[in-house]
Amino acid sequence: MTSRFHPCVGRSKIKRVIKLRLFKTADVLNVFLFYAASVFYSAIVAVLTALIVMTVAGSAFSSGCSG
Repeated sequence: MTSRFHPCVGRSKIKRVIKLRLFKTADVLNVFLFYAASVFYSAIVAVLTALIVMTVAGSAFSSGCSG
């Protein structure tokens, strides 16, 4: 029953290792989510730019503009 008053050194080391692993996993996840969000944002910008170009080109052709 002495473990209640004097915590085991091994137990605190295990807890510390678990915390470090969790923080490392969280960091990797945050980097992945940031990368995925930036790729998704780039794809959205590319699609919207293409739609704007197609709309402008279509309106130029339909208005009879030849230049």
